[in-house]
Amino acid sequence: MRMQFPNPAPPQGTLQITVSKAISVIKKAQPDITPQELSHITLPNPVTYYYMFTRKSGPLKGNAYLIDPYSARISPPQQLSSYFIAKVISFHLNLMAGAKGVLASGIFAFFAIFTLLSGLWLWWPSTMRQLKLRLSIKRHAPLRRTLTDLHNIFGISLYLLLLLTTVTTVVMVYNSYTKGGLIKAIDGTTTEKQLSVVSKGKRLPDDVLIARLHQQYPNFNILFIDRPQHATDVLRARFEQKGYGLLRWGYLEMNPYSGNILIDQDSTAPAGQKSMALITDLHAGRFGGIWVKVLYTVTGIMPLGLFITGLLVWWKRKQAERKAKIRRQQLFV
Repeated sequence: MRMQFPNPAPPQGTLQITVSKAISVIKKAQPDITPQELSHITLPNPVTYYYMFTRKSGPLKGNAYLIDPYSARISPPQQLSSYFIAKVISFHLNLMAGAKGVLASGIFAFFAIFTLLSGLWLWWPSTMRQLKLRLSIKRHAPLRRTLTDLHNIFGISLYLLLLLTTVTTVVMVYNSYTKGGLIKAIDGTTTEKQLSVVSKGKRLPDDVLIARLHQQYPNFNILFIDRPQHATDVLRARFEQKGYGLLRWGYLEMNPYSGNILIDQDSTAPAGQKSMALITDLHAGRFGGIWVKVLYTVTGIMPLGLFITGLLVWWKRKQAERKAKIRRQQLFV
């Protein structure tokens, strides 16, 4: 039986189990799990309510195990890729076709930019009267005129946001398909600096390190951590800042022996990485509150409305041309 989502609210005053407790639970339930598969841990946060461990190899690759952060109850294996939302994400990112799908999305978006620009050219009014007409739907008009008015309103109402998401799609696809080509053009390299530390004595426990992260960054939601597996490895944490601004996502790297922060991407990331992070935030609407998400949702649906109304306008025009041709032929019979 699958664990229910979201988790029911725990009794008041109940504390979350620690990372070390979660690791002991997964080891007990899955004795064959490897240390590498225990290195990357999703922590309970506003998006994911559970500790999550994911198989990285073997016949059970892709299986995720969720642990209730209050009761320490472990779920049956969850093949996350089989969920409907995972398929939707895959279709959006790469049309469920891997790297070829990513390239196809970029090509479609590239030509969509010219479609949007040509549409703006055709819509642009030369007088205030035309502007008023193109921002309204004429009552009791023929169907063809109504469809044209709807097409104009759909196209211009959120035009700038639709153009922004289309342009950022092209930029993101190009950067992804060229393996960081834009970042390399700005920063000179696409490789993030891999830090290492000098082994000095015994590492601090994971629970202590994570507690220090929460203490030093109370305005961060720590999304997941990469636990050090070797003596010279650092502890790496991915975070999302609380609030509504841009560039809220980033990572931290911590010395597991001293607890000192070595890298804070929020302040030390190179310009190229920050630029791509900003483009991603603008594309996905990772700023503002619920109304920004509503705005982006409507913008995402808008191309469908443009396609349908544009197709119907074209069809009505073809019908009118066909009827006119028949009438002209009848005149000469």
